[in-house]
Amino acid sequence: MILAISVNEILIFITIFLACLVILSSLTIFVLKLLKIRKHAQSNDLNSSSSSDSRNTNLDMLLDFPDFTKSQQKQSSNRISESVVKFIFGELINSKVFIHYTREKSTADNILKTGFKYSDSIYKTTQEVINNPIDLTYKLQLYKPYGDYLIVISIPTYIFDFAEKNTRSYKQAILIDQVLSKYNPAEDLDYTLPATFIRGYVNVESNTIVENNTYLNDFNWEGYKPVIRNALK
Repeated sequence: MILAISVNEILIFITIFLACLVILSSLTIFVLKLLKIRKHAQSNDLNSSSSSDSRNTNLDMLLDFPDFTKSQQKQSSNRISESVVKFIFGELINSKVFIHYTREKSTADNILKTGFKYSDSIYKTTQEVINNPIDLTYKLQLYKPYGDYLIVISIPTYIFDFAEKNTRSYKQAILIDQVLSKYNPAEDLDYTLPATFIRGYVNVESNTIVENNTYLNDFNWEGYKPVIRNALK
């Protein structure tokens, strides 16, 4: 009987010890995860800083970001030039920017003259980029196989701000598709965003920029205001 009781006590002790060990291990893992999350948050805060040092760091990250596309590209084309980065980032200060790749230089030149033609919605043909180097790099590399000419569409943010404040049913896609763009029911591509909103294009092979000298030149903002109000009632 004494031996049996001693064995039971040993088993109970072992059980309690193992339970304590599991709890301690769980707490240790939980604390490590909290520390990792805190470190990651601090890193994000640094990355989102508006200081010039942070800005330069972000640009360096973008310029050296590796190419993950399946097709093999020339080594010179893997690196996005600083001038191209500044060209796109400069537009993001006061504009919403959309990018679109095309294969032919003649097509890119024509878009600068006649506007950007598309079907259904601007969001099915282009990609909006935000003021984040990782987001921009990812989208530039992801869609790179679609062509060597990167169209940069730049629409002033004051247009969107006005629509949001002065209309009831504001939707960004509707504003671009049904107000800023022209509807072409008789053509294969339903809509044309006027050339006045095309900032230019980039030859991604040579990292050269072709700017649209007529960008916003013929844009009658005062004339658009009543159109926006009527379209987005």
